[in-house]
Amino acid sequence: MQRTTQRTMAFRLTLALILTLTLVAIGLHGWGDGLVSPSAARAATDPVDAKIEIVWPHDSAPVTAAALANIEVYLFQSGTLTPVGQEFDNPVRLWKALNNNPASPVSTGQKTIVTRDGVTFPIWIFNDVDVSAAQDPANKIYFFARVDGVDSRHNVWTHGADPRTFFPQQDRPQAGTSQ
Repeated sequence: MQRTTQRTMAFRLTLALILTLTLVAIGLHGWGDGLVSPSAARAATDPVDAKIEIVWPHDSAPVTAAALANIEVYLFQSGTLTPVGQEFDNPVRLWKALNNNPASPVSTGQKTIVTRDGVTFPIWIFNDVDVSAAQDPANKIYFFARVDGVDSRHNVWTHGADPRTFFPQQDRPQAGTSQ
């Protein structure tokens, strides 16, 4: 009986040593490409703020001459300026509305890892977005980004030769037959 107890204790000590060494190795070398940290697993479901940071027309053209633009979106942990982790992979979709029309999806962003001001984080790029309607000063294009699979808040970017807010022309429902 005493021999069994000694073996059990030796086995438990060996397991504890292996676990300790594994945790030390992870602490020294990070989680590695193939492993996901517990905080990374949570990152994919926590609320985020999707913020369009810049819309830049091709060839630095003025709005009145640009047909296409590239758009850059940052994702932050909700209510902060802390970017989501590099492992965040939920699709980010760009939406746009012309004037007072309903918004519609444009495309899914391409995730890119960047380092800015010493901070490395993911951004989402939308290339070759049609902005030709904004060449007419009477038009405004409104952009926002949404993130699949999580609650997200977003800013709205107004793009136009004259992007000032204007009083919208209200829709007037028409009488019709209902069934």
